[in-house]
Amino acid sequence: MSVITEPIVDLQGVGKSFTRAGKQAKTREVLRDVTLRVGADEILTVLGPSGCGKSTLLNCIAGLEDYDGAITVHGHPVTAPSTDVAVVFQAPTLLPWRTVRANVRYGLELSKAAPGREWDERVDEALDVVGLHDSADL
Repeated sequence: MSVITEPIVDLQGVGKSFTRAGKQAKTREVLRDVTLRVGADEILTVLGPSGCGKSTLLNCIAGLEDYDGAITVHGHPVTAPSTDVAVVFQAPTLLPWRTVRANVRYGLELSKAAPGREWDERVDEALDVVGLHDSADL
């Protein structure tokens, strides 16, 4: 017997369009009526050709883009970026003058989600998880 649990990520009828301004204003629909549920033990892969809306979909889930429809993460509506969601961008977004450790710490510095005295411990844990502890000070 399987147990039905609430989804971690839930999208219901999500849509997104971009409008180009100017003399020849043009609206481009990139997402239409996207509905999906991702459970706690599931892995989701989003595949498609360049320009089909993969990154836009992920940006909507992360709260980085406005959208039509409904998105919840852990049961909470997505209306803005949240400390519960992490984003790894396609293009390099590291600050080259900072060490690996300082780049990882940067998110904590901006969010102030944890007291400053906990930052070093959290950064070390994150570096260990991804196997970068030996490169932390590069």
